[in-house]
Amino acid sequence: MAAETGRLRRIVTISLGRGSSASGYRKRITEFAAQNQLVTIFPIREYVEASGLMSYGLNFCEHYGCATYYVDGGLSGTHPSDLPVEVPKTFEFIINLTTAKSLGLAVPPTLIAAADEMIE
Repeated sequence: MAAETGRLRRIVTISLGRGSSASGYRKRITEFAAQNQLVTIFPIREYVEASGLMSYGLNFCEHYGCATYYVDGGLSGTHPSDLPVEVPKTFEFIINLTTAKSLGLAVPPTLIAAADEMIE
């Protein structure tokens, strides 16, 4: 994403996992990022819904649906080593256009085209 005036931005990274205890603070984290004009990308959509800029990660609703297969296999007596390893197949890229605008960022058309969802 290009800054509108070409001004330099300080780069800060924070790594948050899905099961992180930080998820309860997502509103505070995104508010802090907005107050400090930080460009953010998160691993889950809930941060973008709380005004984070972008997220790219698993679509957990679809991914957790596979869990029923493993539960059924376990309950029917299938040995765990006989159950296949599943690799996630569905990822989602979400952009919050309101946040981009408040940061003074112009979202390139290529990113808009690549996004699975845009929040306005």
